Amino acid sequence: MHYIYTQSLPSDSKEFIHLIDKAKSHDNQNWLIAESCIEAYKLAEHLCAPIFRAAINNHFIDRWSKGLADMDIFDKQSLIRIAFQGITGERVLLQFLVDRYCEVWRLENMYEQNAEEHLPRKSLLRCVRRYCELQNVPQEGKQERCYLEHVNEGGKEACAKLHMRWDEEAEHGFFE
Repeated sequence: MHYIYTQSLPSDSKEFIHLIDKAKSHDNQNWLIAESCIEAYKLAEHLCAPIFRAAINNHFIDRWSKGLADMDIFDKQSLIRIAFQGITGERVLLQFLVDRYCEVWRLENMYEQNAEEHLPRKSLLRCVRRYCELQNVPQEGKQERCYLEHVNEGGKEACAKLHMRWDEEAEHGFFE
């Protein structure tokens, strides 16, 4: 409802927690905010509300780099499971979650070695593809990826980063 009236999402964590009224259901406020964003994104997709969906996506991407990512690996796995249940494959938010997960998933941690048991198959396929890219394509000097949902083509064209093109047949997004 907040978005309908203000056309914005709160940037303050306390205000966001107050709006979603979930402060006591999980120990980590960052997870609560992230999970609420993903659920709101799923709702926007279900309602065919692309501007709201883009606002949620872009808010999530922005907040991730400002501390929202501060959660343990199990919470990140949980977010991936929630996102892959109800968000269609061509959405860049899914690739963002996989790419960020690949940055922190290390096999040295015994608990993480069994991650494949806890993650959806489609997310694991994306992880394999991402690791392949990271291993085989020199990352130095490589153009950055854009995970924002641009509401209009002008915004996308003005952005100098690579954007995901979804290949329906391959069920994979390619950044170009």
